[in-house]
Amino acid sequence: MDGTPLAQTAFATDPEYPRRTSRVVELLGNPPGDASGIETPDAVSAGDLARLAATVDAGTLPVGAVDFFNALLATKVRPAQAKAREADRATQAEGPSLFVCGSNTAWLAGRNEQCARRGIQICSMPRRLFERELREEILARWAASAANALRERGAALLAIGGEEPVPGVTSAMLTDRLAQAVELTLERCVAARVFLEGGATAAAVVGQLGIQRFRAQPSPGPGVGALEPVGQEGPLFLIKPGSYPWPEEVWSRSSS
Repeated sequence: MDGTPLAQTAFATDPEYPRRTSRVVELLGNPPGDASGIETPDAVSAGDLARLAATVDAGTLPVGAVDFFNALLATKVRPAQAKAREADRATQAEGPSLFVCGSNTAWLAGRNEQCARRGIQICSMPRRLFERELREEILARWAASAANALRERGAALLAIGGEEPVPGVTSAMLTDRLAQAVELTLERCVAARVFLEGGATAAAVVGQLGIQRFRAQPSPGPGVGALEPVGQEGPLFLIKPGSYPWPEEVWSRSSS
């Protein structure tokens, strides 16, 4: 990650899934390390991914991140030029953008400063949210502030934030309350796009909203997946791991 072995990054001390090795083969398999039948080719550029995507045949189950999926689409499904035009339309849709950051890694990487520089209102989780007698009232106020920012500025960031942890509050509890805040925010103000940062965060938000089916849309930039709800109204969801930065294409089209 940016030249640092995985086992020397913040992921080495992740409370739920610590990564204490930097060797891909040791992270795979059941039990871990038993990766028989799995190939893990080296790839350091978009060209490498395109070359590997071209070798995938009917007897291969391809697995990878968004960039590899995009390479498979470009190689197997449709010309890259048409994909770029569709991606341009998706990210330029009229309406507010709601950013959701449930990733501590992304927060430590300066996500709040990046949003602040672009005029995106930051709405961090109030730590009094976990006081039993006040939590519903505080949750409603938190969501209302984000909805007001969406209406007035066109963009807002809902985030767990970087404050000291509350004793007895687990990461799952933080993610659950963040997902509830997203639902309440969208009830108060319709967003054209929701940018979800962190896999657990994305799963919690989608589950809270009750969305079960999506149609994949072209990516607006490297490392980002775009999903459109099927069979119900909803914003375009743009999802990425917390360890990746948002590409410049996202910032340039989603800030005020």
